[in-house]
Amino acid sequence: MSFQPDIVVASPGQSSAHLVVEVRLRAEDNRNASAALKHYMLRMRSPTGILVTRDRVSIFRDSFQSDSEQSVQEVGAIPTSRIPELQSFAMGLSTDPVAFEDAVQSWLVQLRNRMVHGFATGVDPILGEHVMPALAMGEIRAGGPRSVRSAAG
Repeated sequence: MSFQPDIVVASPGQSSAHLVVEVRLRAEDNRNASAALKHYMLRMRSPTGILVTRDRVSIFRDSFQSDSEQSVQEVGAIPTSRIPELQSFAMGLSTDPVAFEDAVQSWLVQLRNRMVHGFATGVDPILGEHVMPALAMGEIRAGGPRSVRSAAG
């Protein structure tokens, strides 16, 4: 099965994404996640990607300097435990992968709403620099049906 991101931020009517997000709650699923995300970002010409795991939120940027995965680099990471909406997953209290995807999407919506309403102070600088501009550019939506993917994963 080909890679499909869990969450996409895109402008209505556009096929390219401003931001793609892969959400992996189980550690055994994380091994190839960053490589798959980088490959997808290159193929779809997405400038920003996020890999959210139980332990950390990794932010990737494509410099568009080449057509290889070396063009996509991790520019920063923050512990998942520092994000209130994701703390129960970081501590292992919640273990449902579908609920984790929902929580990540809710967190992104709340980030965008904070920015829109002028309450973006206190946001981690790496999010402010790379993620917030992408959130402002489009709609935040699921990359595909969650119930089907949770059964497969």
